[in-house]
Amino acid sequence: MCRMLAVVSRKPVPADTLLAFRQLADTGRNFRDFGCPQPNPKSGHPDGWGIACVAQEGEFYVRSPTKATADPRYEEAVRQMVRTCSPPLVLVFVESMGTEMRTLPELKQAIAKAKAGIDERFPRKVESYTFLMLDGNRLIAHRDARTCVPYYTLHETGTEDMRIVSSEVLPTLPGRWRMLRNGESVEFRP
Repeated sequence: MCRMLAVVSRKPVPADTLLAFRQLADTGRNFRDFGCPQPNPKSGHPDGWGIACVAQEGEFYVRSPTKATADPRYEEAVRQMVRTCSPPLVLVFVESMGTEMRTLPELKQAIAKAKAGIDERFPRKVESYTFLMLDGNRLIAHRDARTCVPYYTLHETGTEDMRIVSSEVLPTLPGRWRMLRNGESVEFRP
């Protein structure tokens, strides 16, 4: 699974937040860190990166197959994103998918129905349904690990003006981190 980060903010997001996340390409935890079999022997998360933001001025998206800590384009993309996107801002490091605007309980039902359909068609093949999703002007964070539960996590923290969701705790960021419970969905708005 890739490592994910999303920020919902009323103010410009500090570049330092995104640069701290970049380090997970080298130091991010893997299955073996939690005692689970690891199908991929690579350390960290070296298989590329992507940055996207949605703001009042429009959208910004860039990605690369190069490891984030080895790619000079990563820092360049962060600086351009900070200049391009001003609040309200949502940043997502995975591709997002949109749906009709629904209440959170309705969205949870739709997610459960979709997961049940996949499970029925592909029994015991899905390791995790953990994701971050843009839905209109809100961010939905959902954690549902089927295997290696301690690995497939989402953590959230924030300040008065900003909420952060990340696959791993980023020690350089302010606030107290809370791990989402397995099966939990949380909604964040600017």
